Amino acid sequence: MASRSRQTLRGRRKPRWEVWAKSPTGWYVVTMVERFECYDEDTANLNRRCLAWENVCLFKAKDPDAAYRKALKWGGMETSECVDSKGRKGKWKFVGIREILPMYDEFQDGAEVLWIKHANKTVRSVEAMVCTKEELAIFSRGIE
Repeated sequence: MASRSRQTLRGRRKPRWEVWAKSPTGWYVVTMVERFECYDEDTANLNRRCLAWENVCLFKAKDPDAAYRKALKWGGMETSECVDSKGRKGKWKFVGIREILPMYDEFQDGAEVLWIKHANKTVRSVEAMVCTKEELAIFSRGIE
């Protein structure tokens, strides 16, 4: 029994991600979440309303763990003081990472950067996901 324990301690198991998630390009798509926090907010109230963004960023890294560490470091960088639309002062606060996906294609027109699996959907709901050109934010209301 002692030799079995030593073997387990000595033998390193491969991280689970190595099987499918290592990017052949060395690029990872990381979805990072941040929110604006006013200085005068009741920070104990988790039901308060806030402005939040999901930012999809690219990180060059040797593996998913390195991409994760880089994204955490990037997200933890200090932001300067800002004023919201109501004139209240505050700062953007990094909340965390929502997703990390490997980029399999080299950068070029049509390269797949991000994907989301939608299982067990009706054809109607899948077709409803698509927008006309006029409905796309970049052509209709801009990116706010």
